[in-house]
Amino acid sequence: MNPVILEPEAAATIERVWSELQADLLGISTNSSRVIANGSGHDIQRDATDVVIGAISDMLERVERAASQ
Repeated sequence: MNPVILEPEAAATIERVWSELQADLLGISTNSSRVIANGSGHDIQRDATDVVIGAISDMLERVERAASQ
């Protein structure tokens, strides 16, 4: 399968729209966050293990705080 090569302007537009849609997902919950693992691919758990562990730890702390209130 050959990779799709986009013109820089088209690639920038797709990236902008994707980012906006990802930001919209934050509105689904009042207890959400967006974490960007720069340089990782689809195997984020392998490419950026520290980012994944940090995000899970942060969420667990928020849940624990909310449960104790």
